Amino acid sequence: KSESDKVNTSRELEVPDWIMADGIERVTPVVCDLNGVYRGKRAPHQDVHKILNGEMKLPLSTLFLDIWGRDVLQSGLVLEAGDGDGILYPAVGGALRQSWCSVGSALIPLSMYEQNGDPCDADPRHALQSVVDAFREDGLTPVCAMEAEFYLYRLRGDDTDFAIKGAAPFPRAHTEEFLPQNDLYAIHRLDEVQPIFDDLAVACEKMDIPLGAVVSEGGAGQFEVNLEHRADAVRAADDMQLVKTAIRGVAAKHGLGATFMAKPYGEEAGNGMHAHISVVDADGRNIFDDGTPKGSDALINAIGGLQATLLPSMLIFAPHANSYRRLRPETHAPTTASWGYDNRTTALRIPSGPSQARRIEHRVAGADANPYLVLAAILGGIHHGLANRSVPDAPSQGNAYAQSEGVFVTNWLQSIIDFEEASFVSDMFSKRLIKAFTACKRQELDTLASIVSREEIDTYLSVV
Repeated sequence: KSESDKVNTSRELEVPDWIMADGIERVTPVVCDLNGVYRGKRAPHQDVHKILNGEMKLPLSTLFLDIWGRDVLQSGLVLEAGDGDGILYPAVGGALRQSWCSVGSALIPLSMYEQNGDPCDADPRHALQSVVDAFREDGLTPVCAMEAEFYLYRLRGDDTDFAIKGAAPFPRAHTEEFLPQNDLYAIHRLDEVQPIFDDLAVACEKMDIPLGAVVSEGGAGQFEVNLEHRADAVRAADDMQLVKTAIRGVAAKHGLGATFMAKPYGEEAGNGMHAHISVVDADGRNIFDDGTPKGSDALINAIGGLQATLLPSMLIFAPHANSYRRLRPETHAPTTASWGYDNRTTALRIPSGPSQARRIEHRVAGADANPYLVLAAILGGIHHGLANRSVPDAPSQGNAYAQSEGVFVTNWLQSIIDFEEASFVSDMFSKRLIKAFTACKRQELDTLASIVSREEIDTYLSVV
């Protein structure tokens, strides 16, 4: 890294006036790990100045803890490396109000740096920034917006064993009656949960998250939030990471859970995380727009790059065991590396609309994925396509589930192997990130493989 890439350790960030004026009692500095989980500490508000000015440290290995928060020893980056500290600096500009908390609270998102001031290359936020920098060197700027689906739920009665017995869909407001059916785009369902979304709107305003439309989705108790586009891909990923945190917090305030698990109910729709991407040049012109519905050669090349890099990136889009339950035919989740115009059965959709808004909707990632890594993989694929003038297959017509080319890998282990071995991945991400992420996923896979479920026991115990 050049000196200009290093964090400016001489910069002093002032403590926002509202920290004292709003009666903030505690602050929560956090860093996003490779699984998309915030890790950090809780501190009294008196510590905010130290945190804002780089006086907080956490082990570098915090970035690649497994989903249970355990060290990934087989990464070779924990004990063998001495498990040394990194330095944390503000990632989104400072402290953010947490309006849903009962006690005055502020969240402080941070990024990880080495002791010498270099960005830590295992930090997913820095990984995305390096891809954005590659566009910048070409005089281009990605414009991104993200959307995510989630379920609101309440556990049945006193049952707290979600993993085995399941959770009931979200109950109607002010009653114990559970939603009986899917209700796609139903406004009356939004009316029933309006207090939750009112609180979410307040939370997003205080955290500078550009919340757009909310939708009643296809599953019973399932909703979608849409975020407005930004000409800053890293901030767009920040927005998604923060809105997921806000949704969970607001739901808890109302006595509910919110889950972004890719497939929490086998019989209901899965939770996706779609990204809308365009690219503008130095003059602010959308390079995907040629004034026609077809789009420019740059759009076609970008699609070609995304097709070529989609399967090697599958571990990012589907990082967990449960992720692969979502990728099933006829479910509005894609199953092939297909593309098409205004076709929601494809992985890569070109929405209709004014030509100046020509963009790609990437529909592969589950809502359980890390938004920084998702955008890094997508933008990396687009950059690959533009640089190599990649040519995609013909656009899909009709039902893309019926095609036999480019079928997704739906095996978690195979996705880990593909991510380890693909040249695109090694070009895109640091060796440390690849090693840490794949070791983490292997550890999680091995742990889950050792668990015998209640369903297995019920099926086999007295029969075989």
